[in-house]
Amino acid sequence: MPLTNDQKIKIEHNRIKAIQRRENLIELRKKKLLTNVHTDKESFRPITMTPHKIKGDLIKLAIKGDFDVIIHGCNCFCTMGAGIAKSIKTAFPEAYKADLETLKGDKEKLGNFSAANIKRNGQDITIVNAYTQYHYGGPGIKFDYNAIQVVNISCNFLTHSIG
Repeated sequence: MPLTNDQKIKIEHNRIKAIQRRENLIELRKKKLLTNVHTDKESFRPITMTPHKIKGDLIKLAIKGDFDVIIHGCNCFCTMGAGIAKSIKTAFPEAYKADLETLKGDKEKLGNFSAANIKRNGQDITIVNAYTQYHYGGPGIKFDYNAIQVVNISCNFLTHSIG
């Protein structure tokens, strides 16, 4: 059965509204207003995520259930040999395994991530290995500011508490 003119007009109206919402979102991203603002996938309305400081051991807090996603910066060489990465490697070997499944030394990993879904003490935890630096070891700043900006992981975990 063919559509009536009223139905065609309504469909076109909804399509135009969806395009306008998408264009608004793109414009917000261009203005870098989405650093701590994410969108509802249905309506493209901004959802504000308010960051707050929590003192304590990140890993213990995650296992306790204070949050269900840990995002940490990694280098592109699959080492996880220092800092929080080393602690995560020890506590969550599944996250290290996810890192090892990527190509060692691949500069194309910058701005991307690997992840592992883990269960500890009845808690579901996702560990995100965000590839934010190429080199490691030695003095100086190693992380890549561009990679940090590109890794827009938070959008994948809108309904989660992130640590």
